[in-house]
Amino acid sequence: MLREETLSGWGRFAIHGVFGLATLLVVYIGATSPDIVLFVPVALLAAIGGWLLFQYPLVNIAVLIAGFTLIADFDEGIQPSEIAYGLYYAMFLGHWFFTRIFLARRPIFASRTDRYLILFLLLAPLTIVLTLVYDGSIGAYIKELHALSMLSLYWPVKEAVRDNRRGIWVIIGALAFVGLLIFIRNFLSYADIINNASQAWQVARGRAVTNESLLLIPSFISMMLFIYSEKWSTRIIWAFCFSLYFTGLILTQSRGYWASFIFGTGVVFLIVPLKFKLRMVTSALIAGMASFTIGLIVFGDVLLLIVSGLLDRFLSIQSAATKDLSLVNRFLENAAVWSRIQHNPILGHGLGTPFRFYDAVWQFSMNRSWIHNGYLSLWYRFGIWGLFLFLYVYASSIWAALRSALSRRRDEEQIFLVISLAVLGSLTAMSLSTNTSNAFFLADTLMIIGVLSGLVHGIKARPDGRCTS
Repeated sequence: MLREETLSGWGRFAIHGVFGLATLLVVYIGATSPDIVLFVPVALLAAIGGWLLFQYPLVNIAVLIAGFTLIADFDEGIQPSEIAYGLYYAMFLGHWFFTRIFLARRPIFASRTDRYLILFLLLAPLTIVLTLVYDGSIGAYIKELHALSMLSLYWPVKEAVRDNRRGIWVIIGALAFVGLLIFIRNFLSYADIINNASQAWQVARGRAVTNESLLLIPSFISMMLFIYSEKWSTRIIWAFCFSLYFTGLILTQSRGYWASFIFGTGVVFLIVPLKFKLRMVTSALIAGMASFTIGLIVFGDVLLLIVSGLLDRFLSIQSAATKDLSLVNRFLENAAVWSRIQHNPILGHGLGTPFRFYDAVWQFSMNRSWIHNGYLSLWYRFGIWGLFLFLYVYASSIWAALRSALSRRRDEEQIFLVISLAVLGSLTAMSLSTNTSNAFFLADTLMIIGVLSGLVHGIKARPDGRCTS
């Protein structure tokens, strides 16, 4: 990680000077604008807190990841919490890249994956020309560009894991915290739906379908930590965590993420030794029993209706492609997008550009910019160049996770093996779910992709898996 001793004297002077000038500016504004003088103490405390936070890079990145819960609700309009988090995120990235590139002069675009990702992020804003040409929405352009910027977490996470012995645990802890808050919020929302239901079908079809990826990833991490833990005390803890996140994932009633979790688990199941295969089966049984117990305690007799609804939705996965109108509608959407892609397959149509298709659910033709298929969405927005760059980064992360999982077998590298398997399962799972639930243009899923890619490439960059600090 970046430390004071890695900076030149001018580097330290520049950082201190920026924060000092910012503090003086706050005092000056308060002195010359009596109407906002009451906000000066708050601003000063925020400045002091920010200064202290930026002294500890691991704490800073943990707070940034954990703070994502402030903007995870997808509420209509711009919320004050979103503005605050956006400013913090911009300051974090600006500080991180400025200090690494100009003050510490450290090479941060060393690998091909690094270079392809930064090239993608630098070229993405230039699609505004295409957005204007094709009468796209500037508001949608800004929203999608902001979501894509979450991929920039790749570099700070990679550095934290590569250079600090506690880095990987800090990132895991932040993801677990996010997953826990999302579980609590979704569980309370689901309980409210059940309590207010007046018909049996409302209970059976109740769902809390928000931020599925923020539950999917901790599910994989806790499951891998469970099967590789040798002590019963730690195994019980991880079994409880897995049961919690798995219950949250089930309650989303998102068939795409259910199928994706099974797919990702299957990929991991194929490469782990027999002993751990048996533990994976055990973890599934434990999670199932724990979910049923939690449901019985919270919902009582209503649990039978809930279970019947879950089973009905799960068993409908096989026939959903032909009988589920919402899924059939997405095939119609894909066909409409594909026809537009063929008009400009090289350069694309730009961020925020709408397309027209017949919606079988609402039964009329409409214009909209959101595309449910992530792969077609990339091609439509950016053309073949953007599709290639993004998928190269994504595929290289899966490949790095697979190689790391197969090569790291020594006890001292167990945490790297565990996280490599978790990343492998998570990214392969999301590669399936993004066919019907776009993971490549939502802030929460892009944050996850950036963090997971940073994790596994940080592990890959460590010399022999040993910490350098």
